[in-house]
Amino acid sequence: MRIKLQGGSCCNGLICKKTSNHISEIESKVYKDVVDGVNISFTFELVPSDMKWIAFFAGELNNAAHYFSTFANVNADDKNLVGGSFGNSPSDTWQPWEYNQRLKVANEKNLFDLVLQHLIIEA
Repeated sequence: MRIKLQGGSCCNGLICKKTSNHISEIESKVYKDVVDGVNISFTFELVPSDMKWIAFFAGELNNAAHYFSTFANVNADDKNLVGGSFGNSPSDTWQPWEYNQRLKVANEKNLFDLVLQHLIIEA
C-alpha cells in the first residue's frame, strides 16, 4: 500500500524528526495475516505537487511558471531533457539559483506588485 503525503511542512525540527522516525518504523514492518492471511507493508512518498507547495510557501511562483523550480534554473523548455546535469559549472545543464540574484528578483517582484496594486486602485 502506498500512502502519499502532500504539502508536509516541518517547521519544528523535533516534530519533523518524530514524524520521520514514525514513518521509518511503519515502512520497516510487514504486517502479517492482517486480513485473510494477506501481508501488508507501507511506503510513503511525496506527491509531485509538492514542488507547488514548496514554491507557494517560499512566496514564489508555482510550477505553472516558465521557471518553476525553487532550487535551480530548470524551465519549461528543458525540463524533459534526458541526460542533463545539475551543478555549479557553466557546462551543467542546470545550475542552482544564486541567492543574491534570487533576492534581486524577489525585490523586483515586490515592486511590480506595488505598481500593479496602484494601477488597480486607480482604475
